[in-house]
Amino acid sequence: MKKKLKRILALIGILLLVAMYLITLVLAVFHTEENQNIFYGFIMLDIAVPIMLWILNFFIQHFGGSK
Repeated sequence: MKKKLKRILALIGILLLVAMYLITLVLAVFHTEENQNIFYGFIMLDIAVPIMLWILNFFIQHFGGSK
C-alpha cells in the first residue's frame, strides 16, 4: 500500500510541476503588468511544491503504518 501511495504522489507531483513550469514559461514570455503577480506566485510555487512533496514522502515513509 505504501509503494502505491508513493507512486501516486510522485505522478501527481510530476504532472503538477510540469504544468506549473509551462504556465511560468508562458507568463514570462507574455509579460504584462497584470500577469506580474501571477508570475511571481508561480515562481514561489515552483519552489514550494517539491518541498511539500518531499515532506509528504517523509511522513508516509516514517509514519505510514505497517511496513
